[in-house]
Amino acid sequence: MEKGGGRGLPCRAAVCGIVVLLSATAFSCSLAAEFRKVKDKDMKLDGSLCSLPKSSAFELGVAAIAFLTVAQLVGTTAAATTMCATTSKPSKPAVTRGRVASVALLVLSWYA
Repeated sequence: MEKGGGRGLPCRAAVCGIVVLLSATAFSCSLAAEFRKVKDKDMKLDGSLCSLPKSSAFELGVAAIAFLTVAQLVGTTAAATTMCATTSKPSKPAVTRGRVASVALLVLSWYA
């Protein structure tokens, strides 16, 4: 019989794969937004008014933020459930310190 329920490694690999896929999608959206943004040469001057052509850069940037937020939520949820899944209470001070440090870094990841 396996320890830990038997589905730990494939489940972790799947979660990591999902987070990597979402992060790569966010990166590609942000890169595409950077290349699609309006350039100075596209600006049209009409007397005292100026106009810019419509660009999809804003929508791509919003999509990148959405993908990155979902990746952060998936990663945080997976980490929190892993930390809270232990059934026994930690008895060693080093284990308690490690758990407090993990929770602190998890909370800090949302602010940094």
